[in-house]
Amino acid sequence: MGVQAQKVWDGSYNQKEKEKLLVRFFPNPAINFINFEFREMPPSGSSLQIYSFLGRQVAIAPVNARRITVNVSELFRGLYVFQIITPSGKIFETNKFQVSH
Repeated sequence: MGVQAQKVWDGSYNQKEKEKLLVRFFPNPAINFINFEFREMPPSGSSLQIYSFLGRQVAIAPVNARRITVNVSELFRGLYVFQIITPSGKIFETNKFQVSH
């Protein structure tokens, strides 16, 4: 039985995939900061939560504007997951990004 190579996600999306995203995030990989832009605003009182790949929450910010900038200069190099959580606890959007410094 042969081993099949899997496509590695490189942080880029084609046009059709971009249109589905509720949150655009850049630059990816991030060095000192990462921006989150909302195509559709989540419910009032939502929060942006960032987790290490080990599941530890490393940042939280209120979603109170169409664009949020988060300082990642203190984070270790690696992969992170972000979630936009509504006040009721529902996940509005989730995705991953890379920190590289």
